[in-house]
Formats: sequence, C-alpha cells, structure tokens
Amino acid sequence: MSLKAIEAFQKFEAVEKAAQDSTEVELSPEDDAKGILGSVFGGLLGVAAMQLGIITKYGPRLDFKAVPLFKELAPNIKAEFPEIWSRILKALDTDCRAEAEAFGLANPIDIAGLATKRETNAA
Repeated sequence: MSLKAIEAFQKFEAVEKAAQDSTEVELSPEDDAKGILGSVFGGLLGVAAMQLGIITKYGPRLDFKAVPLFKELAPNIKAEFPEIWSRILKALDTDCRAEAEAFGLANPIDIAGLATKRETNAA
C-alpha cells in the first residue's frame, strides 16, 4: 500500500512540475525593463539605474541594443534625471557618447504605453 502511495505521489509531482515548466516564461531583458518601468518601486528612475549599471559594467564601448530600452528612454532620462544622464555619458567612450547624445536629442516619449504593469503581492 505504501509503495502505491509513493508511486502515486511521484506521478503527481511529475505532473505538477511539467505544468509549472510549461507556464513559466523566461522574460527578455527588454521585458524586464518594461516591468521595472511599470513598477511602483521602479519607474523611469529604476530603468535608468539599471541602464547605468549595464553601461558601467560592460562599457565604455558597447552596442546600445544590449541596453534595454535605452534608445527609447534616453530623452526621458536626459530630461528627468540629468545627473544620471551625465553619469551615463561619462561612462561611455567618445563614439558611444556621441550615439547616446543623439538618442537624447529626440522628444521624450509617453512611457505609460511602454511600461508593463507588474502585480505586487500584498501581505
């Protein structure tokens, strides 16, 4: 009887694990950035800090495609957080700085449409 119970439990666990694996979706860095952007605790400042961290770690020369939402949000960061914008520019080499400055010249966008709202667990 015990062996049948153990076997049934193991089958149940295998089905549960398969169900979890099929529902888990790995988010891209851009999806993560959109989630931070839409978070009460993140917003544009959170994304700007994330981008500065990536640039500091992988710069001073890098492809901005590796920095989630950089091109889209550069004008917003420049306008709303000039001190972070200045730190981003200082962390880049001459060519990347020129490219970042060009992104920053665009008009700021409405970030609400770009953000992904994340659910928070209320305790």
